[in-house]
Amino acid sequence: MNTLFRNDRIRRILMDLKALQIKAAIPVENIRMLSGRFDSPDAAEPFLSQAQPYPIHGQWGGRNAYFWFFATVHLPDGFEKEQLLLRVSTAAGQKRDTALLSTFVSAGSHNWDLMNPQFMVFVNDRLRQGMDTNHT
Repeated sequence: MNTLFRNDRIRRILMDLKALQIKAAIPVENIRMLSGRFDSPDAAEPFLSQAQPYPIHGQWGGRNAYFWFFATVHLPDGFEKEQLLLRVSTAAGQKRDTALLSTFVSAGSHNWDLMNPQFMVFVNDRLRQGMDTNHT
């Protein structure tokens, strides 16, 4: 098998596999954002009435700033046992200390900026994942 043919075949297989990576993308809607430094969702709960609506692709952030995002995601039938991913994109190209909360159910750890934003992800009030430029 010649090298050119083999490379084209490998490229095609990789494209086919990439198309199978994500079953469906479900946008997160009705996101609310609360500013404040809280140790847990329970500590933030008394202040939920102060949470503001947060638009998809909205900007947020600041030096030593703390924000909590709350949303309920309704999964389609058959998704109860699927592995779910949350895509969070920072504002790398905007050259400011802000970030973007983007689409639900996506992959990729690109677009992190050098400000090294750090996140804690809670699902159903349980800490599930820490996220930063090295842990996505």
